[in-house]
Amino acid sequence: MKNLIGNILFASFFLCVFSAGAQQGLSIDTIFSEYGRQKGSVLINLGKDVLAGNTKIERYKCLMTDVPPEVENRIAESVRRDFHREEQAGNTFMLKEIRQDGMVKTLYFAFGVQNPTAEREYILYNVKDGKITLIYMKGKFPVTDWKDELDKLKNLFIKLNNK
Repeated sequence: MKNLIGNILFASFFLCVFSAGAQQGLSIDTIFSEYGRQKGSVLINLGKDVLAGNTKIERYKCLMTDVPPEVENRIAESVRRDFHREEQAGNTFMLKEIRQDGMVKTLYFAFGVQNPTAEREYILYNVKDGKITLIYMKGKFPVTDWKDELDKLKNLFIKLNNK
């Protein structure tokens, strides 16, 4: 009986660790870690347990922060690095890109698009007036539905805040 309880606890711990590092291996993982803890930053990290039943998003991580231009360049470079790595594998789909004065201001893309029934990962990056928003999300929904899934998430937040 003790062994069974120990195995269950170990499996639960393993699942928690595995789900916490959902975007692990991506350049943006270090951005979330470093800037999510800074004063003035907002980091939202939601898993399947919170999102289930409301959206097909299984993992949602959002960082909102004000940063100086040199840090903005570092974050933009991390996003581009992740995009180019997946692009070389033929595994990306560009959702939106806006450049201004040679700088990327908005870059939204999906990867994991080779298999139509597979889980996809999405990175959404936007900078406006020195404020950066970086979103990572993962789920089993087609790239054509990413805005709808974000709207469902927004409606969930509104619903929770109105209670």
